[in-house]
Amino acid sequence: MSTTRPRLLTAFVLATLVVVATAAAQEKYPSRPIDVIVTWGTGGGADSMARQIAAT
Repeated sequence: MSTTRPRLLTAFVLATLVVVATAAAQEKYPSRPIDVIVTWGTGGGADSMARQIAAT
């Protein structure tokens, strides 16, 4: 019983360090332009929504 708490604390600290390290290593998203491909016709609802999202 006395070794359970330090092991859990150690596991928690290591897991936290791994998450922080991977988050710090990532580059800003997106690092390059994203192509949006709409397979439906021009002027439709999907096309209009894709154009609005791409404008932001």
